[in-house]
Amino acid sequence: MEREAKRAAKIEQKVGILVNGLQQRDARLREQADNTWAALQMELVNLECFRVRAKEHREDIVTQQRSEGTQGRRRHAGKERTKNLGMMQWSHLSMDRQGWYSWV
Repeated sequence: MEREAKRAAKIEQKVGILVNGLQQRDARLREQADNTWAALQMELVNLECFRVRAKEHREDIVTQQRSEGTQGRRRHAGKERTKNLGMMQWSHLSMDRQGWYSWV
């Protein structure tokens, strides 16, 4: 009986050492996982901020391009209108000519 008690005490000591080591490892890994999770959450926030800033930047560029395009259209609108009026003015002659050639 004494022999079994000594053997059980020895096994219990070894199991205690193993369990203690596993508990320490568990604590270390949990801390690492918590730190990694916190870093991931921070990076997700940073990513979302970057996306919002990039979207705002693209909107600013598009707004600026539209503004420049509108100003450019205003400048060229007079020229285009004159050009279109000239084309309309002479378009009846080209139709008459086509009609004339098809008649002859």
